[in-house]
Amino acid sequence: MNRLPIEKRAQVLGCLVEGNSIRATSRMTGASKNTITKLPIDVGRACSEYQDQAFRARRELAARMNRFQIARAERQAGAWRAAR
Repeated sequence: MNRLPIEKRAQVLGCLVEGNSIRATSRMTGASKNTITKLPIDVGRACSEYQDQAFRARRELAARMNRFQIARAERQAGAWRAAR
């Protein structure tokens, strides 16, 4: 399966982001219409994979902080009940 060079992919995505139609993008870049329609799907998948990897550590940290806050609130509630 042939792949477009990165420079050509960037050019195609730039044309689409600017609001050009698929047909106009095809004429300007020389890429086929099928390639142009598949490229945003591939880019979306790549972005999704990147975000999953990049934000996994942040999600784990947030979960750890949430567990700590819950445990602290439970300790404080227990101390408050004991003081009554």
